[in-house]
Amino acid sequence: MQLFFDDARAEELEQLKQANELKRMKQEFEEGKVPSTAAEELQHAKAAIAEERQKLTEIGKVGLFLYNTVRNNKLLYLFHIYKVYSRRTECFRVSHSR
Repeated sequence: MQLFFDDARAEELEQLKQANELKRMKQEFEEGKVPSTAAEELQHAKAAIAEERQKLTEIGKVGLFLYNTVRNNKLLYLFHIYKVYSRRTECFRVSHSR
């Protein structure tokens, strides 16, 4: 019997502690001592968005660099082929024109 009362009293004390803790937290929040969790979540969300935007920007820059490199290499290759072809046709014209 004594054990039952001890358990019941322990539960009652635990509930009282929780109630006091909740009252204290509510009072601190109302006084502005504790920042709002919504404001904290908003700050974390903004930071995550900024970080993701930065990553995408970096990925875009790398992609653009690679695209431009490939494009420039193709243009250089085509220009090289044009020069070689034009020299060959020029030599052909000169040799056959005599």
